[in-house]
Amino acid sequence: MNSDFNESPLRVLFFMLIIIFAIVSVSVFTTESIIKNLEDKMFADKIKSVKIASSDAEHFFHHLTDILVLTSNDDIVKNTDYSKLITKELKGIPPDADLLKRTLAQDILQKHSAFGTVAFVMANGDMYLTEPYPKQENLGQLNWEHRDWYQGTISSKKPYISEVYNATATQTYAVSVNVPVFSDSEEFLGLWRSVIDLSELYRHIDHVDSNFLVFFDHKGTELPISLSISDTSGPRNVSDFQSMELSLAGKSGILKEISDKQEFLVAYAPIEISSHHWGALLIEPIDVSYSDINNIRMELYILVFLISLGVVISGILYYRNSKTRIIIQKELEDKVQKQHEEIIKSARFSAIGELSARIAHDIRNPLSVIKISLETMKIKKNDSESIERSTSLALRAIDRIDHQINDVMGFLKDSPLDLKKISIKNLIDSIVSESVLDKSVNIILPKNDVTISGDDVKLNSLFSNLLTNAIQAVDTNGNIEIKISSGQNEYAKIEIINDGPMISEEHLDKLFDPLFTTKQTGTGLGLASCKKIVEQHAGRITVKNNPTTFTVLLPKNRI
Repeated sequence: MNSDFNESPLRVLFFMLIIIFAIVSVSVFTTESIIKNLEDKMFADKIKSVKIASSDAEHFFHHLTDILVLTSNDDIVKNTDYSKLITKELKGIPPDADLLKRTLAQDILQKHSAFGTVAFVMANGDMYLTEPYPKQENLGQLNWEHRDWYQGTISSKKPYISEVYNATATQTYAVSVNVPVFSDSEEFLGLWRSVIDLSELYRHIDHVDSNFLVFFDHKGTELPISLSISDTSGPRNVSDFQSMELSLAGKSGILKEISDKQEFLVAYAPIEISSHHWGALLIEPIDVSYSDINNIRMELYILVFLISLGVVISGILYYRNSKTRIIIQKELEDKVQKQHEEIIKSARFSAIGELSARIAHDIRNPLSVIKISLETMKIKKNDSESIERSTSLALRAIDRIDHQINDVMGFLKDSPLDLKKISIKNLIDSIVSESVLDKSVNIILPKNDVTISGDDVKLNSLFSNLLTNAIQAVDTNGNIEIKISSGQNEYAKIEIINDGPMISEEHLDKLFDPLFTTKQTGTGLGLASCKKIVEQHAGRITVKNNPTTFTVLLPKNRI
């Protein structure tokens, strides 16, 4: 009986079932591991996307606020000599009064499309003027002291961004940027403000589908641009999402949430603006988010089915050729494992490639210093002073490479500042002395000096990057001027000016974005790293044209 069983098809079927069970188990485990890795990567990508969108929104509002802050210091803005001409019928002063202030407002509107209106409001809440003037005529009232933006600005005495509201002048949902205006004797004169065209904000977000992106203010009211789950009649409240509360609390992450009986995948991040914490949500229906992953899962399970089918076929052919059965089974198993390994290898190579490109971007200059130093030592091998100086330069360049590698890694993981007293002039002189310069490039070093509290390694990287960019911009026969001044209030102001070609206006707002570059071989990490270093020091960095000027504001005292 046992002999009959051993020679019967039942024995083949028994072992074939065991093999199929083992292969299916291993395949399912491998498949789900791959799916988990893909899911984790998808989550990371979506969190990264919403963080970039959040950063773009912060930059958008900071940029507009800076414009109003800078112009609010102009005597033209502070002048309210025509306040006696304010009438309820005109909702302010006549169109031919205070033409200097109206002209300034018109210039701001012309240069910056995000500004829908520019207005001045008196300290008592009365509207002084609005540009364009037809929108002043369409205002629903003269006095605005009861509004959130007015109360918030006068109570904080700082720039204030309002909640989302219905703008009477434009008949659209909007937010306003409001800057308090003071006289030279610190008397509160009024508000220099603008109603913002929110559609301009979404034009700055081009890396993610805006139909799924939601921005909302500090009260949870959605900015009425996105269409993913919005009420088309106006802004809606997104307070039914737990992720909204988390983003307003300054956190970022990703959740699966349910709204109106539909499940969504929601990535969230905070938006830091001048007066409030806002939030950003990337809201996608689950079926949309998981469409690619589900397709891969289906393909992998089809592959598992084909493998199992292959085992069945090989079992049927067992009597005829047992060796062939084993080979087929092994090849199919190897195919699954190879696909799994290739997916992992591809992801690793991608990460290594990106990191290598970023490191290479930052170590070219110090490598040039090392090369020239070694050549100098070779030529002047009997000149001890030249050898000592070349050795010193080479060692410092090696230190810079080490620090720059750490900076690239630190771009993804913050490292604490090592604060100490630093002479900005000495730091810049040292950087220039170590730089490899074309003799046709003329660098005008600063005469003034300011001492600040900062991290000398990170600031060295910051100004080395900016100087390198300036040298590349002027190419040959160019001039670079570096200025140092006390700047505004408690800030040191460092300007790096070059007379090279101006930066395209469409690129100005994107220069500090990670991975944005106009160079053929650039990674786009240099200026993004500069911005991160400045912000770590609680400072600001800006760029303007005519001539091309990078301005860095750093606090003098942080220790």
